[in-house]
Amino acid sequence: MKPITIEEIEHASSVLFNGDSYKFFDDCEAKSGERIDVIQSLDSIDVNACPGSGKTTALLAKLIILANRMPFEDGSGICVLTHTNVAIDLIKEKLGVGASKLFAYPNFFGTIQSFVDRFLAIPFCAFDKNARITHVDIDRIFYESRKYYVSLSFGAKGSPTLKNTLYRSGTRKSDWDSSATSEKHLNAFSYLSKLVLDYEGNKLQERIHGKTFRTGSSTSERARMDFQEIVDFKNSLIQNGIISYDDAYSLAFEYIYKFPEIKAAFPERFKYVFIDEMQDTAKHQIDIINALFKEKDDVVVQYYGDPNQAIFETEGQKDGEWNPDPNSSSTLTLMKSKRFGKPIAKAINSIRVIPDEKNLIDGDKPDSMLKPCLLLFNKDQNQESVLDVFSQIIIKNKLHKIKKAKFVAIGRVGKEHHKGELSLKSYFSEYEKEKSKKKEFYPHLIQYIRKNVINSGQLKQTSNSIINAILHILDLHEFKNEFLKKGTNEVINKRFSKTSLLNFLKYLHEAVYFELKEKLILWSNSIVTNNTPYSISVQEAIEDFVSTKILPLKEKMLNKDLDFFKVPTEIQEVIAKSGKEEDFEQMERNIYNFKYQEEDKEHELPIKVNTIHGEKGETHTATLYLETYFKKFYDSQRIKDQLIGKCFDPKGKEINMATKMAYVAMSRPKRLLCFAIQKEGIQDIMDTPEEKEKLENIWEIVEV
Repeated sequence: MKPITIEEIEHASSVLFNGDSYKFFDDCEAKSGERIDVIQSLDSIDVNACPGSGKTTALLAKLIILANRMPFEDGSGICVLTHTNVAIDLIKEKLGVGASKLFAYPNFFGTIQSFVDRFLAIPFCAFDKNARITHVDIDRIFYESRKYYVSLSFGAKGSPTLKNTLYRSGTRKSDWDSSATSEKHLNAFSYLSKLVLDYEGNKLQERIHGKTFRTGSSTSERARMDFQEIVDFKNSLIQNGIISYDDAYSLAFEYIYKFPEIKAAFPERFKYVFIDEMQDTAKHQIDIINALFKEKDDVVVQYYGDPNQAIFETEGQKDGEWNPDPNSSSTLTLMKSKRFGKPIAKAINSIRVIPDEKNLIDGDKPDSMLKPCLLLFNKDQNQESVLDVFSQIIIKNKLHKIKKAKFVAIGRVGKEHHKGELSLKSYFSEYEKEKSKKKEFYPHLIQYIRKNVINSGQLKQTSNSIINAILHILDLHEFKNEFLKKGTNEVINKRFSKTSLLNFLKYLHEAVYFELKEKLILWSNSIVTNNTPYSISVQEAIEDFVSTKILPLKEKMLNKDLDFFKVPTEIQEVIAKSGKEEDFEQMERNIYNFKYQEEDKEHELPIKVNTIHGEKGETHTATLYLETYFKKFYDSQRIKDQLIGKCFDPKGKEINMATKMAYVAMSRPKRLLCFAIQKEGIQDIMDTPEEKEKLENIWEIVEV
């Protein structure tokens, strides 16, 4: 392919930055810059990028340029793999209708999980197992594992069964004596839900690359029986269209192992493969990518990320699976941060787990010159005042006047420590950990129709959740989709998916189909406008519709005695207490409101409180990093040397992870960084004049 030109880069810049064609140039006169080198590269490379360096926009610029050159002569396309849908949403937002070409055949733009589902796991199940996968969801697997475990029986003493094995395996030996019987049962079917089959190794393991549970070739007859029973259980789930996220990878590996010839198809389809946020890619994901693309000379594979931000630990994954060699000609670096200025860059350079003194982070934001602050407090005396002091610093520097300003306090540990050690609740007693993702499967109907407070206008999302609830009801009543097996007279029964249910109603029961479409709008509107988070009236309406309109189509009757239709006590209490939307909006969003006087009026400054994981990838106007306690150490104890500018010295997995956490936390802000730590933690530095000088050269010391 011909080289990418400066003119093409200028066009891409004008598309991404509202007509500004010079955004990618560090030197506008010479029309050069580190991002120019990345955009122009059409070789297999690693792009090591610091926070705020614009790596994703550089990737988007390259995609715009390649899209304008499509179709390629050989009919191949582009594959872009991400870990979240953020990048997908960003390109849709920036390109509008112009993005349609990138999302059309032969291209693929999506998460690694969706790629594996679409091209490997689902086709393999259809081809090799005659199964149509409709659910890739750990919540559904957990529910089915619970049902299966409950159906099992314990064996007599000396004659253990699978249930005995799971009961003992689910709870750690160290927790056995302190765990109640109910907890042990919960741990047992939770453990079962995590088991995946390693086809090549003929073994069951706890998640991909995890600890082996049982092997099919064990010398123990009981172990072989356990193995086969669980394999049969998992195969039954596959036949019902249900797999977990890890199962998808397990099936993908099985597909590649049994039919290695399929690997040749992928380089024919995709000539350019780009992986964003490469540091979050687990070993099994890298193995899939390498098997399909990496060793092919005619495929360009480019990795984009920051290995210093690899804070998502995967069971069985070694620390730092992706570590680009800074001295390699195939590694390009992006070290100019457009997010923050030189003071913040100076503070975080020494906190990189992979130090690179030749490529220091350069803060390239001129209006970000506030010196980072160390907020020193005394534990059990005034840590609850830390948020107030942070708020006062914000107001003092007039950061609250900035349009769309965002202020966040983050820490590693949110859960309250049983011995009173520091967590987010130590600073903000009302903190409650938020759920990281929207679930698609729940044990109770009322949970499907919960109002989404933050995005309460999302009617489509609410409507989809109602359909998932209806599908769950149909599953519980064995309401199946019947069709003839291709080329035979054999009748196949499969669970309904959203598409197959709507098609079933539309083409065979048109009146019910149109009534359902009308009801979905009414129910969704009722949920999002309701003044409580749950709607009993909508639940009753859904039950009535399914009972009278859908189930009779296959001569089924609604069983109201099922636990699924009951409203849990804790939800009854929420409904009873809720009267105003603000009551539960505040509970969900973990907002600390600092009250202050300005121009003779009282105002509130909102500070969001969240975990580091919860804010990864986010950008703030000001960030407060709150010290917490994890595995016998406080955060400041693990990075004390780095606070005075010493380069990080790798000392083990846990200290590496703690340092990465600190790096991610401290690289969120645009204008102001604050780090709250116990005064006694750095008292030795404060008592040593030479080290105190180094500390004060980087940090402004503020006593709480």
